[in-house]
Amino acid sequence: AMVVEVSVLKADGRLLEGVPSPFLSIRVGDTRRQCPLQENEVFRFPTQSSQSCKVDLFARLGTIVVPMDKDGPVDVSIPNSLNPAGKEVFDLTLGIAGVDVPEGDQISGVLGRLTRHKAALNARLYLDEHGVQQTLQNAIQLLLNERPDNPYDFLVDFVAQFASPEKQQQVLGKGGRPGAAGKKSDDPEEVAAVKLQSVMRGKIAREEAARRRRYKQGESTVQQVEGLADDEDEDDGLSPFECPDELDDLGNFHSLCAQVLKENPDMYSELKNKKTENGVLITRCVKPGVDSRCLAALKISGLVAGDAECYSQFQPLFDAVIRRRHDLTDHAALDYTHDMDASQVGKVRRGGRMVPAEPLDPEGQYVRYVEIRARRNLADFPFPPAVLWEQRREVERKLVVSLLKLGGTYYPMMGSTSYEPMPGGMSTADMAALDAEELLPKDPDARLLVSAGFAREWPDARGVFKGDDGVVSAWVNYDDHLNLCVCHGGGDFGATLEQMVATLNAVEESIQTAGSSYARCARLGYLTTDPVAVGSAMRCLASVHLPELSRDVKFLKALCAERSITMVKSPDEEFTWRLSKIEHPQASGVEVVNRLAGVIREIVGLEETRHREKLLQQKMAQSEAKAERPRGPSAAVQLGGLCAFGQHRPGHWATGIQEQQQQQQQQQQQQQQQQQQ
Repeated sequence: AMVVEVSVLKADGRLLEGVPSPFLSIRVGDTRRQCPLQENEVFRFPTQSSQSCKVDLFARLGTIVVPMDKDGPVDVSIPNSLNPAGKEVFDLTLGIAGVDVPEGDQISGVLGRLTRHKAALNARLYLDEHGVQQTLQNAIQLLLNERPDNPYDFLVDFVAQFASPEKQQQVLGKGGRPGAAGKKSDDPEEVAAVKLQSVMRGKIAREEAARRRRYKQGESTVQQVEGLADDEDEDDGLSPFECPDELDDLGNFHSLCAQVLKENPDMYSELKNKKTENGVLITRCVKPGVDSRCLAALKISGLVAGDAECYSQFQPLFDAVIRRRHDLTDHAALDYTHDMDASQVGKVRRGGRMVPAEPLDPEGQYVRYVEIRARRNLADFPFPPAVLWEQRREVERKLVVSLLKLGGTYYPMMGSTSYEPMPGGMSTADMAALDAEELLPKDPDARLLVSAGFAREWPDARGVFKGDDGVVSAWVNYDDHLNLCVCHGGGDFGATLEQMVATLNAVEESIQTAGSSYARCARLGYLTTDPVAVGSAMRCLASVHLPELSRDVKFLKALCAERSITMVKSPDEEFTWRLSKIEHPQASGVEVVNRLAGVIREIVGLEETRHREKLLQQKMAQSEAKAERPRGPSAAVQLGGLCAFGQHRPGHWATGIQEQQQQQQQQQQQQQQQQQQ
């Protein structure tokens, strides 16, 4: 089919940089397309009959979420996005009321009176609601792959599997599939894989349409994660949409959040009547901590931020959990120091000034690789626990556009329909390859993660980015909007931090052109879903080969525990450990890297000492064994080599001398006999 494509080849820099969230709308005939303004955006229209198109440019004046839980007038103050510094707002009064509409006035009853544009829109919504278009596309794809003798019987068979059980019995009967024999692919496994993928895409399309319908009707869009019991759904336990007068008894709950609330009974009462501009309540934040039991020794925070404003609206609780996780006093300051200067990595303070430290692993024998992970969230969107379905897709779109500029490939999770270049998500082969490289996130099927809201609409709009160089990778919309990872072979923390900073800056510069930025505040630094990770929101890891220290695992574990190092055995190589360190929220990025590097340097030094001691003991043992050995073999060699060194046995060196003397006597006797003759 012929279509018309209208592309944005170039946009005025003033629009991309000076106008927050500009929107472009293009209308050809009765079809309108609109999206956020960005270069290289393509609009497609199903006709060539129009001689012109209408182009509209919009700027978003402001955005706010308005609750609809009560009828009546609602006063709304919307911040002016065009003048954020002036704190200007637009005041509106909205009337919200539930209205009973007679059946005769429903949209379906007046379809004939709709305009052509509205009729087409209604038809498209109907097809999307039932996933018809995607199902038919899959049917044609499979038809062309198998090429049966009777294509109509094949299509009837394919479509019948989506019908009701009664209709399937009428069409297929008990004999199974009719008239599908014919020319097929030579590879049976390929045919089966294509059919399975096609069926799954049809199923996904129907689930997607149902989710859209529930979203438009204001119903819950929570999708159950496969393998979870019914009682583990997010809607169980404490409701995140309302605040009861009192919380249930928390006596058997041991998360840090539950501990703080038990010790401060009035804190919940002070916070239950507050909410953020996105409508996030305190119950959304504390739900994982009061729904899931955990061991106190694990120090699970049990608290999540629904958006950046949670850190100010619910500050007493968030600050208390942060201090408790990092063993700080109740009144300790939480002032973050920003320093991401990679040139300061590998330096220590001596005599009041910073000087280069000893190399981490001079000969490259112990440190296999170093890795830095960073979490970031977009300030103008709710965080993953509270983000709405369409908002999550917009976050994915902005981040994927930014990441692809770095050079690489984005793989949406299998089952996600949000990424047009890969409808249905990554393939099974892609998933296996990413899993082998440890780049594939796990399904959020643990009760704690489900209660936190991470499983909502899973796996829609989640995915993995992998850079072309194999050094940079990222998760999108998992526990934070962006989980970025930079991994370098060897022990060069400085180069790793330098590339991490460059990558973070490149992504932020790109999303800023689309009107977004990273969520941060001057007091706490970068804001994350889990409050204990605020600050630099970075974590460092090093994979270190320790064959000598690994022979005394108790000593190694005690050494790491004393220095607040988490150690996990590497599955890749024997005697290799992945060492990481949880840092104080006040620590800058440079301090986070230098502190772990200092501990790694110390551990590598101990490993080298153990190795030298082992070599020394081996040499001493060899020397002692040699000193105990008699000197006979050397004398034997000097006397003619009758006792060769390789044939000598300690304690029997005299045998060679006796044999030589006997031979000399025999030679003398033979000479005397010859003379007598």
